[in-house]
Amino acid sequence: MQPLILFIPGLSVLLGIYGYLTKAPLSLPATTDPTDEPTVEVFVPALNEAETIAYALGSVARQSVRPDRVTVVDDGSTDATTAVVEAMQDRLDLEIELVYHADPGSKTKRLKQVTRDSTADKIFVLDADTYLISETYLERVIAAQEAEDVVCSFGVVRPDSRSAKREIYRDELQGLFPDGVPPAAVPEWLERDERGGRPSYLFGRWPVEQYRRVLYTIEQRFFKESQMRLLGTALFPAGCGVLYDRRALRAVFEDFDQSLGTKLTNSEDIFIGFSLVDRGFANVQVNDVSMRTTEPTLVGTVDQTYLWSSSFLQSAFYYRVFSRWLRSSTGDVTDAIQREPNAQLDEEQSVETDGGVENPADQTQTMTNSARKQFDDPSIGVPRPTETPAEEAAKRSEKLSDGSRRLDRRRTLSAIVGSQIVDGFYPTALVIASLLVLLGVLSLELLLAVVAVELTLYVILAGVIAWRQITLTSLLVSIPVRLIQLPVGVYVYARVGTDLLRGKRNWNK
Repeated sequence: MQPLILFIPGLSVLLGIYGYLTKAPLSLPATTDPTDEPTVEVFVPALNEAETIAYALGSVARQSVRPDRVTVVDDGSTDATTAVVEAMQDRLDLEIELVYHADPGSKTKRLKQVTRDSTADKIFVLDADTYLISETYLERVIAAQEAEDVVCSFGVVRPDSRSAKREIYRDELQGLFPDGVPPAAVPEWLERDERGGRPSYLFGRWPVEQYRRVLYTIEQRFFKESQMRLLGTALFPAGCGVLYDRRALRAVFEDFDQSLGTKLTNSEDIFIGFSLVDRGFANVQVNDVSMRTTEPTLVGTVDQTYLWSSSFLQSAFYYRVFSRWLRSSTGDVTDAIQREPNAQLDEEQSVETDGGVENPADQTQTMTNSARKQFDDPSIGVPRPTETPAEEAAKRSEKLSDGSRRLDRRRTLSAIVGSQIVDGFYPTALVIASLLVLLGVLSLELLLAVVAVELTLYVILAGVIAWRQITLTSLLVSIPVRLIQLPVGVYVYARVGTDLLRGKRNWNK
């Protein structure tokens, strides 16, 4: 009986290693055509971000490619976020529009509205607690979308640190405001740290920063990189600093306007990424530009981990090809969506929405035939025609430029998603195994061996993939913080599983 209970994690790691060993890195354009540069609008959602938003806006102003417009949406802040933005409007050489909503909404709702109202070719989403490190960040993610079928691009995210933010404060913010930085934009911890008051940071955010330093590096340098090698795309972007093709993003919002509205799972960027990949488009990571994002405290990271992990499962559920059996057993609101061929985003069609009509500028934009075909043939929540065996065989036998044969993209995608879902059962398996140990059914030695294998795999992976980006301190501190997250994994699977059984789909951040 024991072999049946034994749970060895790491299927997604094995698949990632396969991608690394057998496929070449994805090549992305480094520059755009200077005669056909796209217009870009930056969207900055904010809620009580007075201490962070100045860094975000300042980093946009430093970019080698300036956006055509910056829209800051204050979603009902009760602090001085609005005052800080107004002060930055006077100091930065940017066209910044501030939109204030007294009633708090959601990032998804505000992004949806900005996407519909904008006339820009691209929408760059930058969270107010995130700032761009690389001055060529926008330039490089824009250039990446010159590649075929790439409609979503993003750089590498790193956890912010107080030392990094203190340096920017002194070198840049104080330069912008020679008469004094607005008090609301001065981080509350800055003066306290200078007086020596650091214990709350050392036992609150600092361990999370060390843990996320390891986690982000493994996620981006290994998992996303291997996905791009196998599929030509990552499953989803880093949502705190991501560039979308506006028409592709709008197509996702319009597809689910009636069925889901703004309830696009507990983390919209994961759902959007899944939807774009399912349509045949690509989310690509640009490895030579980076950004920093503010990390929560130890308590706050529990909630954030829940949102991210549950959104992955929820998005996998909406991925019809992967979850067809489950969906047929539980039912789903999106199954009722009916689509006519070529009905989506026709240039002559005016789409009625809850925030206006289609922009006239859209009518002059065109897409490649292959891209339009992908738009018209999504599988998430939309009936999809089945391919003939001959067509499937032709796809599987298609040769790549490096001489290798293309894997069946949809099967590979399902394998990647499935392996991560299986690996996600690890915390639940530990709980079940612990109960069996208490009942005398399973030996304690076997349980400890499984834990040892998993931790060893984690340390080896971090050492091999992330040794240049992390320190021994980061690795050692990350281990207990990671163990703290295990109960969250149990709760995520229990909560999402219960939602599916109850037919509850009220998933939103």
